[in-house]
Amino acid sequence: MRTLFVLAASLLVVGCTTTRMPEADRETVKREQKHQKELVVRTLLERDGRLSDLAYPILTANTELCGKRTEPLIGIAWVTRKDLSGMTRPYR
Repeated sequence: MRTLFVLAASLLVVGCTTTRMPEADRETVKREQKHQKELVVRTLLERDGRLSDLAYPILTANTELCGKRTEPLIGIAWVTRKDLSGMTRPYR
């Protein structure tokens, strides 16, 4: 019974706490937004490269299954701003 009372009291104390958003100046927020965008783009490019590295041996080993539906693969990929436009638009 005592354990139940301590548990209920603990939940009551924890449930009554309030949280406040940290305050930051506009320049700090803009700097953090830029940093987060860079992390998103970098992560996307790293994951895309990893996927390409994993897919290459599979794609090249099974070309006979594709018949005439093959295309040259030179191992180079590029990304333009247009490709990343959804990730680089301003935050609201």
